[in-house]
Amino acid sequence: MKSLHTTIGVLLLMTGLALNAQQANRACSGERSAWRRGIPVVCKPSLPGSQRLLHDLPRNDDGASYVIFDVPGGANGTSPAGINDWGTVTGSYLDATFISHGFVRDPFGNITSFDVPGDGGGTIASAISDAGTVIGGWCPDTTYTYCPGFLRDFWGNITSFDPSGEYYGATPEAISPDGTVTGFYFDVNFIAHGFVRSRDGSVTEFDPPGSISTFAWAIGADGTIAGSYQDASGNFHGFLRSRGGNISTFDVPGYTDTGIGFFPGHWITMNPEGDIAGGYLQTPDPEVFDGFLRHRDGTFDTFYAADYPPCCIWTFPAAINADRTIAGTLNDGYSIFYGFVRTSGGDVTLFEAPGAGTGAFQGTEVVGMTPYRVIVGFYTDSNGLNHGYLRSPL
Repeated sequence: MKSLHTTIGVLLLMTGLALNAQQANRACSGERSAWRRGIPVVCKPSLPGSQRLLHDLPRNDDGASYVIFDVPGGANGTSPAGINDWGTVTGSYLDATFISHGFVRDPFGNITSFDVPGDGGGTIASAISDAGTVIGGWCPDTTYTYCPGFLRDFWGNITSFDPSGEYYGATPEAISPDGTVTGFYFDVNFIAHGFVRSRDGSVTEFDPPGSISTFAWAIGADGTIAGSYQDASGNFHGFLRSRGGNISTFDVPGYTDTGIGFFPGHWITMNPEGDIAGGYLQTPDPEVFDGFLRHRDGTFDTFYAADYPPCCIWTFPAAINADRTIAGTLNDGYSIFYGFVRTSGGDVTLFEAPGAGTGAFQGTEVVGMTPYRVIVGFYTDSNGLNHGYLRSPL
């Protein structure tokens, strides 16, 4: 089954956001390519907002403890996708034939793998509620069309569902405490639309006015959905949809692309209080992506997780706590990934999971965080395999 990386990669290619070979060799501020390791290029613009700038971070010395784990049978990698407040993790792994399966890891380290019955194309888990309900998607065969969503409850009972317009796959992304699910699906023209599935099983599809692609990423306890959409000019904007269906939009002041991402789960995230974190395009040439915090009153802070040579550093939040602590993934301009944690006061810590590779498109990625700042994610090693990790602050 196509992994979430593949799905997002195709999506980004379709929307023109992925870096192609020409962009990868593009110079920063007229200098030689900053994608070549060791060239001292400085082209990062200064930003408003508060942040600590970090230089020469010692490897694997961030003052936290780590637990590394792999799912038995995951010969081709383990990729966590989410964590609930109790520390239970869900995600997916690839077997020896590159078929994806779901898993649940409890706080004691016990791992249970599962599949949606009839999933000839594989099962991918994407999030887990505090009640232990896992959501995700599955495909009946390897044509990867008409791929529905699913819910798996604490006892292992699985329910499949499908938005009526789905053709190239449904992607459930978030579940509220009462079991309401939101996400997006692709229609026959590979256009994305948002959906919300209520506890009674009814599915409502939606798009903000002016949207040509809609991505719902987060849902609050009150049923408010946060996401992003693309307009006809190719620009991204954030949106909020109330339980009653009213939609409002927002943008980082002064910028045209809000709620934009590259990694799975790194577009828009929301805490229970309604604060929203996400990424936005700070400069288009060179492409610099930075983070934003939209407070519940509608005001914004902007930040970046690091500022050092070369250019083209990407900061993408993945989780935000009630105290506005934000965790996410940084791309360092050399195509290497790092995790980061930003406190509400603006202090930033970068980190690497032990064993993370240092080659292009290797490193550490963040997918979730508990209220106690336990972070879950995966790292890609020097052989290109993903492994799960939990990071606990000391």
